[in-house]
Amino acid sequence: MQKLYSEHTIEAYDRDLRQFFAFLKTSSCSETIGPALITRQSIREFLYALTNAGLRRKSIVRKTCRYQILWQISRPERCG
Repeated sequence: MQKLYSEHTIEAYDRDLRQFFAFLKTSSCSETIGPALITRQSIREFLYALTNAGLRRKSIVRKTCRYQILWQISRPERCG
């Protein structure tokens, strides 16, 4: 059964992921974003940067869940 998400939720996911990918491009000095750049450390560094930028804890928690899912699916050997 497929879970249905509102358009607002999908847009928020898209916005969060684009923000994370932009951070990865900047922090890695790379134009190409691939699974090798998505690490627990890169996620921690990004969340630290969000905290330093003054983002509210509730927003950071929401983003953390999204990035953990992204990290899990970027590691196919962990699936199945």
